[in-house]
Amino acid sequence: MTDAISSPHGSAPSASLSPRLRGMPEGLGRWLAIATGSDTVDLALGTPEFPTAPRSAVHAASHAMRQGHNQYDVPAGNSRLRASVACRLRGRPDPDTEMTVTVGATEALSATLLALLDQGDEVVLTEPYYPNFLSALALAGGRPRFVPLSPPDWAFDLERFLDAIGPRTRLVLLNSPHNPTGRLLSPEAVRAVGMRCARNGVWLVCDEVYAAYAYDGRAHVSVCDQGGLEDIAVSIGSFSKSHALSGWRLGYVRATPRTTRAVRLVHEALTGGAPSPLQRGLTAVLDEAVRTPREAMQRRRDEAVAMFTDARLVCTNPEGGCYFTAEQRDGSADGDQLAQRLLTRAGVAVLPGSLFTTADDPRMRRFVRVAFNRSRSTLAAARTGLSGFAAALPDMAAPPDMVASPAAGAEAE
Repeated sequence: MTDAISSPHGSAPSASLSPRLRGMPEGLGRWLAIATGSDTVDLALGTPEFPTAPRSAVHAASHAMRQGHNQYDVPAGNSRLRASVACRLRGRPDPDTEMTVTVGATEALSATLLALLDQGDEVVLTEPYYPNFLSALALAGGRPRFVPLSPPDWAFDLERFLDAIGPRTRLVLLNSPHNPTGRLLSPEAVRAVGMRCARNGVWLVCDEVYAAYAYDGRAHVSVCDQGGLEDIAVSIGSFSKSHALSGWRLGYVRATPRTTRAVRLVHEALTGGAPSPLQRGLTAVLDEAVRTPREAMQRRRDEAVAMFTDARLVCTNPEGGCYFTAEQRDGSADGDQLAQRLLTRAGVAVLPGSLFTTADDPRMRRFVRVAFNRSRSTLAAARTGLSGFAAALPDMAAPPDMVASPAAGAEAE
């Protein structure tokens, strides 16, 4: 991507693209095109079919547009929206000095990293990872140091992660509930990582986009709610999945006043602020205190895991979020091959594990990510497609290292 642009005049010097692009992952575009095909059951994209967008939010946004609220709002975000979001968060952050409304969680993360990192700074994060993390790090100049989760159940090795936080580490980037594995960090793990960061003077940033979805009696724990971490902790949130408003691009950053001032400087330079009428629409639905359908999402998780297990794939049982991983029992296919087989034989689109890792270890690459935030009709169509998939697979039991434990915790302490 960084090759020189060809000049229309042979003798003229060529203009080169930014070296930052080398750190930005490619390859997702092909799968996005496949997932949106008319004959494909899409379990690949994170775009929610369930829950559905609240009608009250749509009506309020439309009303705001008709009433003339179509110009800039305060760059930090509509004051009522910031107050509404703050009221929903444990610890009740100050909406004026500790909350910033952003253009989705993607911009929230980029603005945060640009505010906190310098070129070459080391950032510790887990692998597999959400691909946009690498793009945001590349733009901010961060150098990733990966700590692999342990396949196939993706256990979080706390001691290994703590050991990775060294003298060169500038920032730790967590993601809980985790995309793509669905693992949820325990309160003990969050606190242990946070205290290590605090002792070392390291920033602690956590992508908490899927915080609304924690299952089987578990609870999400925010890094910003841990005592003693206030000066280093930053939480990234979004309404794309919890309220099915991914196209509205509304997210937020929660941090201390000092950090918030820095993030807002970058945020304003990048965007000038999030869309004004959409902020008003979201405020309306938050003021109604709409209950997130966690139990209904858990039932969809159970249904999706069961249908892929019936198709003789080894699946993780996610503790949170909207995704789980699946892989072939005999290990004969990597994630790209399995994704292609599911597409051609079952008509079901998923994402291959190669999009979420740079590791050479084949165990890190033989999974596919399955999204289950889908309508009943989509899940039924997927079950129909998968019903004949198992018959085409060899009759082999899973080797011992591939038997994922549905009850396994997120940590191996």
